[in-house]
Amino acid sequence: MSEWNNLTPIMRMTIGGQADKQTWTKLSNARKQELINQAKKTIEQKRNSGQIITVTETPAQRKIRRNKPKLTAQERIKKMKEENKASGGMIKKKKKKKDTLTDRQKKTMQRHAEHHTKKHMTEMRKLMLKGKTFTQAHKIAMKKVGR
Repeated sequence: MSEWNNLTPIMRMTIGGQADKQTWTKLSNARKQELINQAKKTIEQKRNSGQIITVTETPAQRKIRRNKPKLTAQERIKKMKEENKASGGMIKKKKKKKDTLTDRQKKTMQRHAEHHTKKHMTEMRKLMLKGKTFTQAHKIAMKKVGR
């Protein structure tokens, strides 16, 4: 029969005056069904009388929703574009490649070059031109080519 955890919270609250989680397991299946039917009637009456009741999903329903197949990156982008078109919003565009480094970046790179190889510096320069920050480029270059 119905387990206590599979009942919706509103159902548990309605039954709560007559049974709780501990006593629920001791009840017969017939009594459980009787309490569930009473709770359903009470909830329906409250809905019809205009009292607001928020119905939430059961754990089983939540599990089904959670196990839906995840979208691929391309499907997410397509969905996002469709939503933005519908709402009239704009999509954030990718950063453009830079032609050259800024003066500040050049000075920092000169100081940095004293401690690192030409290969490391070339890799960093490439990454910074693609839009990475100095620190991001350094970390990637360290992992990729080392000092």
